[in-house]
Amino acid sequence: MPVLAFGAALVAALMLTACGGESTSLTSGEWILTELEGQPLIAEAPITAAFTEDGQVGGTAGCNTYSGTYEVEGDTISFGLMATTLMACPQLVMDQELAYLAVLERAQSYAVTESVLTLVGAGGQNLATYAVESQDLAGTAWSVISYNTGTEAVRTVEIDTEITAVFDEAGQVAGNASCNDYVGPYVTEDGAIAIGPLGATERFCEGLAEQEAQYLAALQSAGTYRVRAGRLELRTAEGALAVAMTRAPIVETVEEPTG
Repeated sequence: MPVLAFGAALVAALMLTACGGESTSLTSGEWILTELEGQPLIAEAPITAAFTEDGQVGGTAGCNTYSGTYEVEGDTISFGLMATTLMACPQLVMDQELAYLAVLERAQSYAVTESVLTLVGAGGQNLATYAVESQDLAGTAWSVISYNTGTEAVRTVEIDTEITAVFDEAGQVAGNASCNDYVGPYVTEDGAIAIGPLGATERFCEGLAEQEAQYLAALQSAGTYRVRAGRLELRTAEGALAVAMTRAPIVETVEEPTG
């Protein structure tokens, strides 16, 4: 499983630009972890935290979701015991999850500067650094989990196949639909999205034609989108799930199909 060190470039991509004099607070939105005690994070296992004004905190710890309570007084913070789901994931993910939950127990204070949240330990060391999760798709890459078949059903991607999507800075989305590469324009504005028309190569892969056609149709049916906890949900204008994806590292640029 690839490990991605979240450096300054990724933090900048995740941060929201402060504007209009508005300040970010602990309860401003969902936070995504960018650094854990100076260690690199597993890109495919994002960790998040959302704080409510009534003292509740929850999110995903990379594999399992968690929830619990927190208390603040001034810049001090303390967390109660966290309840988690009981799913099993690869050992590296589980080790990271345990390390993250242990950090919450050790946190003594916090600081919010613009769109960055830092949890600090008793000795003044930075334990965890988060950024507000951006809704900007430009410069992001995704791996598809499921898609709408067009028959009021949602289907997970076939075993031993992969569907990808990369949204670039120039308004193009490209990827592989499990056999053929595809590319086309996309436009977003305030949670709305329009994708297509899409062009694709014309390779033949036995048994994958239906999945490809349904996925590409679902992608172009999207009318709204939301990024949350390292996942991208595309929905139709009527609110039906079109495509669900999980964040992935950008490993290459897909060339525009010529066929």
